[in-house]
Amino acid sequence: MNKCDVCGTESSDIQVCSSSTSGVSFAYCSRCLQSGYEPYSALVSMGLFWADINKTYKQQILIPSLNFHGKTREDFDNDVEKLYKEYTEAEQVAKTNKTEVTAGE
Repeated sequence: MNKCDVCGTESSDIQVCSSSTSGVSFAYCSRCLQSGYEPYSALVSMGLFWADINKTYKQQILIPSLNFHGKTREDFDNDVEKLYKEYTEAEQVAKTNKTEVTAGE
């Protein structure tokens, strides 16, 4: 049995398809695929790169997926901000470690 990346349902009726969020693929059960739902983690990750979410995308993909996952737009924005902070902190640590290695050579 395979597992849906959106809802976690285990089924033999799972399809791997391209995501509408980016150039990646996920496993979808028939219900999630037909409904256009996306994995919440994918939405949050892509939220880092969206300068502004256009109205069509918001209405067709983001809002239905947030509703499916029981999340609000505020939850989404907070999770994107949290991921951004984690990313920038990790990037700073990597730069610091690179500087320390270079200085010690």
